[in-house]
Amino acid sequence: MSLVGLLVGCDGDNSLQSEAALPGPQKTASMTLSIYTGSNVSRTVDLPGDPGTSPEMPGTIRNIHLFMWIEPLNGDPAYMDHLYIEVPDSTVYYVFQGIVMPESTASFYAIVNAGVHNEWDALTTVGEVLALTTIATPSRDLFAGQLLNLAVTKEQHSGLIEAGLVAAKVDVLYNIGTAITNYNAKPGAQKPNGDCVSAKVVSLQLKNVPREGYFFDVRSNTPDPSHTINLSGNSAPGQAAWINGRYDCYLYDSGSLDLSLVVQSTYADGYEKNTTYNVHIDTPQDLTVAPYYLLRFDVVGFSQTEYNYRWTTSI
Repeated sequence: MSLVGLLVGCDGDNSLQSEAALPGPQKTASMTLSIYTGSNVSRTVDLPGDPGTSPEMPGTIRNIHLFMWIEPLNGDPAYMDHLYIEVPDSTVYYVFQGIVMPESTASFYAIVNAGVHNEWDALTTVGEVLALTTIATPSRDLFAGQLLNLAVTKEQHSGLIEAGLVAAKVDVLYNIGTAITNYNAKPGAQKPNGDCVSAKVVSLQLKNVPREGYFFDVRSNTPDPSHTINLSGNSAPGQAAWINGRYDCYLYDSGSLDLSLVVQSTYADGYEKNTTYNVHIDTPQDLTVAPYYLLRFDVVGFSQTEYNYRWTTSI
């Protein structure tokens, strides 16, 4: 896609005109896309790694990668287009003005605050675009997913399409040391397989999130594929809070969080047991589009009852 316009500003609005390099004679359509940057909102929440509480973790959109997956209605092959824009300060709405494309079904995706990535021009599939949400330290960048999916069939697609930041980041901090301590404190007759010697989270899923998140070591921002807590004897952390692991993922337009956590515990005689904990968390109406959720999840026992987990949420 070639850019043929100039940045112009008016009362907090900025816009860019663009035009696709079309392969041959065919009917075209044009549309305007507006993205809300959040620059007129001030946030006072102070959570570890919370976007919006420091200049290093901006709560507003500073730059935008706009990806357009275009499926022409005339049968030509589908293709991906990519634009990158630095958003001027004090811009409340950024307007992509006069986007010209074939008559098509088009899906629009945005990834924000990721900085310059010229190599993204080579991306050709939706899957590659969605995978980009894992490339940066999750607590330092806000990302948006799919903005729109619509048929663009008119010579002039009139009106302004509002598309704000539609994804929130969810951090789940889990502690299972309490459960190990509680289990090992039982009388020997209640422990047919001996003490619990280790435990790990083998699955953690937010059921209304469209794709899986990633486990991280709490002391670094590098994904940890094993996410294993190795404990033995009296070296268990006991009641120590939230030292065991972190799980990052993205939530799309939801008023509730449905979480399923599976913990695998291993015992002295080699026996392994999986325990599933299902939690439903309602989100207050005015916080359903908050950019960041921090859930603390404390597993206190290895059985599938509502009494064996506790959670708190910060937004």
